[in-house]
Amino acid sequence: HWRFWPVFILAFFYPMNNGMINLVVPIYYLQEGLYEGAIGVLSAGTTLAYTFSPILLNKFSQKIKRKTSIIISLTGVFLSELVFYFTLNPILFIISRTVEGIFMGLYWPNLQSSISDNIFHEHRKLTAKYNISWNLGILGGFLLGALLLFVFELLEIIFYIAPILLLINLIIAIGAFQEPKKINIHSKEFQEYIKKKKLNLIKAVKIKEEKEDFTKMSFPLIFPVLLVIGYCLPRASINFLYPIKSELLNFEPYTVYIAIFFLALSQMISMIFASLMKLRRFNRIPPIMVGILVLIFPIIGINQEFLAFIILFLIIGSCTGILYGVSLRLFLILNMKENKSKYSAILESILGVVFLITPIVSGVIAAINLNSTFYILTSILVILFFALLILSFKKVNFEVSEKENID
Repeated sequence: HWRFWPVFILAFFYPMNNGMINLVVPIYYLQEGLYEGAIGVLSAGTTLAYTFSPILLNKFSQKIKRKTSIIISLTGVFLSELVFYFTLNPILFIISRTVEGIFMGLYWPNLQSSISDNIFHEHRKLTAKYNISWNLGILGGFLLGALLLFVFELLEIIFYIAPILLLINLIIAIGAFQEPKKINIHSKEFQEYIKKKKLNLIKAVKIKEEKEDFTKMSFPLIFPVLLVIGYCLPRASINFLYPIKSELLNFEPYTVYIAIFFLALSQMISMIFASLMKLRRFNRIPPIMVGILVLIFPIIGINQEFLAFIILFLIIGSCTGILYGVSLRLFLILNMKENKSKYSAILESILGVVFLITPIVSGVIAAINLNSTFYILTSILVILFFALLILSFKKVNFEVSEKENID
């Protein structure tokens, strides 16, 4: 029996670390007097390298065990963040985050692929738990960040506490992560299972039906790619722009973590819904979510009330959670259909690209006019909405069996 709980822990602490750091970077360096464009580059940090590292390291990753890849990754990331204890110089900071992005290329693709490696894993349930885990990690990071800033009123404290979470993860990876046994519909083990395990024949038939359902589904790769972009644009822009806007509105730094906490909370809840959603709804609901984002995003630009920000973030989180939850399931399905983890690497690289470009471009625009950044992002979401709408009616077909046994 494969242990999933170490994956749950590993998917929890890293986002907790990342969430704490990402929100404090714009506030800290804005107070240090840096230009918004430069702050955008610093905020992009890990994504400078993470844009390419999952794909470039994919072949290397396939030659070694999942556990080995995760341990190498966490060791490199932890060592890179030790720089925070000595200096937060912008140049050394960006070097540290770039090194972290390289090692991250071995982390998330292997953690995700450990779920889809074995056809006997309950993929839908494990995917739901996986999504809960990293969302809880983000929530925990925001709460811890708010608490630390409220008590100590020292922005640097975030940079000192965050690396400790990576050390905990490294210990869990070394001591508890269990290498999954790779079994797919073409493997010898599965064929022997059908022949010899007569008492479990019902389950074998169920898995066979699962295979047939996979072959019946039809969607172009661009569809989940656009869903990921629809998730990344709002999240990356808000993570960067809202801390700056809150600083200009003279909100206390700890309130930034509280506001984004509600976005992450609604995102987690909607992501659980997406993890359990029936496949036949995958081509209808995502375009609706992007349409809602188109309506909400301009309001963020003109709003100046803290409570209104919380309400807006609750709505945005509900939309982004659906978009990411659906896209993750589609990429994992592609992994299982072709018995490869390259689609997890593609997913992570797309995340890297958008989280890289968005804060950098937003920083340049924000230096001219902060609110206009939200309006430009809205226009991009409009284009995305129509592209998804066309694909959902013309190119996407999720009409599978009524029982929908796909995990």
